[in-house]
Amino acid sequence: MAMLLSLVQQPESGLMDLHRSTLLPVLHALSPIFLSLYHYHLSPDVYVRIIVLPTFLTPEFMILVGNQEPRALVIMAWWIAFVCLIPDMWWVRNGIPRVIQASSNAVMRAECRDKKMLMDAIDGAFKVVGMVEKWGREYGARLIFEEWEGVNWEEGSVYVDDSRCC
Repeated sequence: MAMLLSLVQQPESGLMDLHRSTLLPVLHALSPIFLSLYHYHLSPDVYVRIIVLPTFLTPEFMILVGNQEPRALVIMAWWIAFVCLIPDMWWVRNGIPRVIQASSNAVMRAECRDKKMLMDAIDGAFKVVGMVEKWGREYGARLIFEEWEGVNWEEGSVYVDDSRCC
């Protein structure tokens, strides 16, 4: 949320953000994942949204990732953290912490404004992955919304698997 606010608010320095028009659509593409996770918790809807997110990434955004633009790396770190919420992804599970660590290292080395905010965001992705490894996917998903004002995991609708009925 802090990164979204930093993109939509005019910086105090008055400098124009050259990557704003590339980063905002990707954050908009991430928002249905958060909404679905909150309303349906861990469900097939969430899993599909996580898996298809890369199809919404523009070539311009991928260039930013390749150039190690810190905000693009934070977005990718969060996406890979979401991947750990998907069941039966054992074949990528060991690589997830390493990808987030590599993103963290690149952001730490980068010369950028709002570095603390970006490092806090990556730390949030690390916490989700750590919680999933230690306590399971449900706890990791719950942690995502822990500090969001006015958002309570328990109030979100819970997905009910009714495929076994009838």
